[in-house]
Amino acid sequence: MSTSVWLTDNNSSDALGLTAAYQTAQDNRLQIAQYAIAQASANLTAGENDKAILSLKKALAFDSNNTTAYNYLGKLYLSKGDTANAIKSYQQLVRIQSSTTLKDTATTAPTLEAATLGLANSYLQAQQYTQSEQQFKAAIKLNSRDPVPVYTLGQQYLTQGRLSDALSMFKSAQKAITQRW
Repeated sequence: MSTSVWLTDNNSSDALGLTAAYQTAQDNRLQIAQYAIAQASANLTAGENDKAILSLKKALAFDSNNTTAYNYLGKLYLSKGDTANAIKSYQQLVRIQSSTTLKDTATTAPTLEAATLGLANSYLQAQQYTQSEQQFKAAIKLNSRDPVPVYTLGQQYLTQGRLSDALSMFKSAQKAITQRW
């Protein structure tokens, strides 16, 4: 019996049962991912960063679009000086938060601006100045009133000896700060 015949010959309750089973499996995967994130939190509290990284990777094995896991992985990798993995984590986070279908809109989810800023800082720490400049500019476009990416880009320019560009960024950062208050 072919698959198409099987699907049309059986009543719709079989299809509903498969749908319910699939949804239950998906819900279980998400719960396991959340448990792994809770484990990572406990590891971080205990100062066990390597264990936290393993727990966050487990979370991603069960929920490959988990923004919390990518955000914390990026931060942990940056704190360890592992810029290559920090960049990969933040790239995934930016990919998810840029997507209209994948975007995590939970109030606790990192914003696209925060993800972009994390990626910019990762590139900066890796001394990949062209990429960091692009990401800082992208973060500025996302929120022109936030002085952090503007100021940090100014610091990058200062490090590179681009004094007039640095001064321009510092003036823009000052303007953004005064507009906020």
